[in-house]
Amino acid sequence: MTVGIYNYATIILMNIAVIAANGRSGQAFVKAALKAGHQIQAGVHNSSNLKPRAGLTIQACDATLEQDVLKLVEGQDAVVSFIGHVRGSPPNVQTNAIKTVISAMDKLGLKRLVSLTG
Repeated sequence: MTVGIYNYATIILMNIAVIAANGRSGQAFVKAALKAGHQIQAGVHNSSNLKPRAGLTIQACDATLEQDVLKLVEGQDAVVSFIGHVRGSPPNVQTNAIKTVISAMDKLGLKRLVSLTG
């Protein structure tokens, strides 16, 4: 008797907001997510070194300002945050920013958050 092995994995394509998308980790994630077919709304704090391409929207976003975060995450299926410290940033920037992100997500009913901090 022959038994077949089947792969029933289903890829669900998502609209993903990426905070701090222009950092090293953010850029690697954006590249991989686009390659997988996801649509990316990339939030960048300062000038962006991301190259425009299909599936990628880039917008300015200060993750400590709720109105910026609301604009970035509205209509998205998930949020991925790569907020980290840079030279001269306040010591509590990560804490304040993720509180702002969670508050904005709560207001919009978003439930999926992945956060990588350094």
